[in-house]
Amino acid sequence: MKYVKAALASTSILINTILVCLPLSILCAIKCLTPENTRNYLNKKIDLLIMDSWVGANSKMINLLELTRFSVHWDDSSLVNRNRWYLIISNHQAWTDILILQICLLNHIPPIKFFTKRSLIWIPFLGLALWLLGFPFVRRSKNRLTKDTKSDRQITLNACQKFKNHPTSVLSFVEGTRFTEDKHGAQRSNYQHLLKPKVSGLSYVTGAMGEKIDKLLDITIVYPDGPPTFWEFLQGQCEKIDVYVRSHDLPVGLTSTPDDRHQRRVLAPWINTLWQEKDQMISDLKAE
Repeated sequence: MKYVKAALASTSILINTILVCLPLSILCAIKCLTPENTRNYLNKKIDLLIMDSWVGANSKMINLLELTRFSVHWDDSSLVNRNRWYLIISNHQAWTDILILQICLLNHIPPIKFFTKRSLIWIPFLGLALWLLGFPFVRRSKNRLTKDTKSDRQITLNACQKFKNHPTSVLSFVEGTRFTEDKHGAQRSNYQHLLKPKVSGLSYVTGAMGEKIDKLLDITIVYPDGPPTFWEFLQGQCEKIDVYVRSHDLPVGLTSTPDDRHQRRVLAPWINTLWQEKDQMISDLKAE
């Protein structure tokens, strides 16, 4: 039965992605022929209509096939809406994390954009859809923004200028890669359940978007039975996923300058504090 589920889920995701690419290609072609003001309006509509449909269809498939159960815990969901800009950080354990975040935050905040590896653009249909939707493609070293790479910094800045045209949620996995015990040991992380956070890529975003960002959403994903592989998830072997969402105002003075060094000096101790709290939360939840 689990292989039937995986086959149906895989086919559903593929068909859903193909169906997204068809209208998206047409709308993007029309957009290229329009004035800038109209183009910005179309970008907003494309994000809301196409991305919401894409994520919504995947959510319905997961529910229909009973692949897993989501339990989302907000500190206060009334603090967010779809007409503001948000910066999202989260722990990262599995390929399913992005799918989970998109589904759990759907209809609460604007569609999520994130920086992705350039190699993904060659994946049939998925790469095309991400490119047409304006997801920035960057070089990566161990699944994170390549340190001090000028071209990636410029790609980030250019993307953030586009994000400022209409409400957008920007996701950053500040650990830079998925958590594994081997990586945790090699890194000698001072956190029990997390890797050390990196703020260089995050500082590019806060520096470029400045006061547009309304709040930072700190999200903790907990797999009670351990993180699944994507294939295990499609087989329905991930019984439950807990997602905890906490909202924070950005530190005072963070958006007063776009200087990267200043951004990192402010961000690093703050993110480390959030990471200590997140690590303790996971420990408490696992103890329960």
